[in-house]
Amino acid sequence: MDSHIFLQKNKRDMQYTLIRSSRRTLALQIDTQSRIIVRAPKKYPLEKIEEFIKNKSSWIEKHQTRMKIMISQNQ
Repeated sequence: MDSHIFLQKNKRDMQYTLIRSSRRTLALQIDTQSRIIVRAPKKYPLEKIEEFIKNKSSWIEKHQTRMKIMISQNQ
């Protein structure tokens, strides 16, 4: 099940899609439209998911920028 959640980071909103499943670990993905996708175990606390995203914010920004460059070069 997908859900969209807004998270405040450095005075700007980050939107991400949360997909919960019967997995054991957290995973972070930037899709081909530079959207953030987080995969998490079904009962994993939302606070820990948000902490994970905050800790990975530099990685997210770097990969979103990289994806946007790739998209613009392919058009």
